[in-house]
Amino acid sequence: MKALNLLILFILFSCMTFGQINPLFNNEFMALSSPLVLSASIDNEDNIVMSGSSENSSQIQMTKPNGEIAWILTVNQGASYGAVYATVFNEYIYALYADSLRKISFSGTIIKTIHLPRNGWGKIYVKGDNIILLPSISTTAHEAAYIYNSNLDLVELIDSAYIGKPGGFWEGNNGEFYITSLRQDGVGINTNSAVDFLKYNGQELIWRTQIPDVLTPGITFSNGRIYFSVTDHVPYGNEGGVKLGWTYGELDNETGTILWKNTWLIPWYPADIPVDAWANGIVANKPGGFIITGSATKPGLDTFNIDRNNRWPLSIAFDENGDSLWSTIIERRGDIKGGLWGKNNHLFLWGQSNGGFVQVYAIPGVTSVETINETPQSFSLSQNYPNPFNPSTSIRFSNYTPENVTLKVYDLIGREVATLVNEFLGAGTHEVKFDGQNFASGTYFYSLSSGEKKEFKKMVLLK
Repeated sequence: MKALNLLILFILFSCMTFGQINPLFNNEFMALSSPLVLSASIDNEDNIVMSGSSENSSQIQMTKPNGEIAWILTVNQGASYGAVYATVFNEYIYALYADSLRKISFSGTIIKTIHLPRNGWGKIYVKGDNIILLPSISTTAHEAAYIYNSNLDLVELIDSAYIGKPGGFWEGNNGEFYITSLRQDGVGINTNSAVDFLKYNGQELIWRTQIPDVLTPGITFSNGRIYFSVTDHVPYGNEGGVKLGWTYGELDNETGTILWKNTWLIPWYPADIPVDAWANGIVANKPGGFIITGSATKPGLDTFNIDRNNRWPLSIAFDENGDSLWSTIIERRGDIKGGLWGKNNHLFLWGQSNGGFVQVYAIPGVTSVETINETPQSFSLSQNYPNPFNPSTSIRFSNYTPENVTLKVYDLIGREVATLVNEFLGAGTHEVKFDGQNFASGTYFYSLSSGEKKEFKKMVLLK
């Protein structure tokens, strides 16, 4: 009866506090059979590339948007090759193994392999026109992050300036980028740990913010604001017990100062029950704010015999002020490890549950980007139509090479009021709608940018 009451409490909480969203398809598709899923990336056609490992082999798999497996690449090279991280970049896949870096075609063929100068690499990310390899560091000596071009030529070394395991990476504007790292003594939740958030400008470290006694750091940008997430140790009861919750907040871009933070604890159990919520990752929410991906102790368990490892995959979206918007929970044991934005602004949540899985969602409040023409000749921004408008208008723009593109709206005094596009787009002419229903009448500016290329236009909302 107590378990039933707790389950009812969980259902009521989900319905009353924020909306529950459901995937576009009835069932999630399994995207990787490896027992440990390490990374996921997405190409321009919504093909998902996931990587994972087993005891003595590694696996990379491409899965089509409908869940059909395109190919699987397995490397059986002993335990040192067990871990592999992969990312999609310039129509190829780049895979980071324990001691080598490989360039792989979209058909799953290994094109080039180089051996790295050290073992123990952490993660691989895209940085501008290159890729960056972040090392795992166990000593107090700084070690270099390696930057390679698309042909696997070494182009630059950067002092990593952190100690521990790299977590998240985010590239900003004008050479700025951000790294998170985790330093932990031992394993498990009751160990000494700390996370670092670091901002760089080229070779220069701008700031470092450290949070002690937390795990699994993540960082993301949304509408010009930096949000972070960690798994936090939270005291409970009267006997010095510790359980895990999500702590999230905002960092000042100039100084790294924490502007505000909140902690989310599982609400479907009493406060004195040892249950855990892990924050595995954070991703920007297109309408603004952010989405935390992770897991939480399954509702409805016997509170006298809690299995803290029996967790369900859980994701919650928060607005710019940290208030919850919607959630999704998968009723099976596992974790949601991250989120990827695909075509038509669909959100792909990926994770692990007896192998890798992916679920696809249409997110409330997100405007779709429609590709109209695949052969533009220039980088250009068109005048919106209609103009003046009430309440919505269409904005058309073109990019002649595949690249990261942002399209933002500003008010008359230059304050950013909306981000319509912030994603990697293939070459083409695209169109997006701006809904001004919640904005006041007046003159607005919209800006298209990619790297050093920028264009501005003016539009008028007349109600």
